[in-house]
Amino acid sequence: MPTDSLYLSIPHRQELHASGLSDETITAAGIYTCTDKGVLAGILNQKKWHSKSGCGLVIPFFDATGAIVLQRIKPQFPPLRDGKPIKYLQPKGAGNRVYFPPGVHQKIADECSEILITEGEKKSLCASQHGFPCLGLTGVNSWCQKNTTSLIPDLSAIE
Repeated sequence: MPTDSLYLSIPHRQELHASGLSDETITAAGIYTCTDKGVLAGILNQKKWHSKSGCGLVIPFFDATGAIVLQRIKPQFPPLRDGKPIKYLQPKGAGNRVYFPPGVHQKIADECSEILITEGEKKSLCASQHGFPCLGLTGVNSWCQKNTTSLIPDLSAIE
């Protein structure tokens, strides 16, 4: 997990603080602000990032080895789908992944540990920061594979 300071805009830092996150948690999670349209498009495997979307808050998802397996972006000005804002973007076809806050993989390895599950990366980070190991789902129906009731691989791998 990253420990270097990454750029985080003042509004993004304020938003994360309002969600109960400390600077230490934000840094450990590797969350950063990206203003480079090419980088933002690359994260989403798209040819371009629409300038109307502004900058993006980037939230990396890590596996147990610390490798990034997904990055989600919260655009400053979300695009609309069916008249509703799309708050978070991820590459098309990436599928549902579980957000594992820093340190939670180690807790899962201990079969005696209790793990909470909630919707949202920020909520799971906040709970984990306060001593309640917590996984974050990217939506209320993100626990299952599309059009099934089978757990997604990230969850089925947990005893």
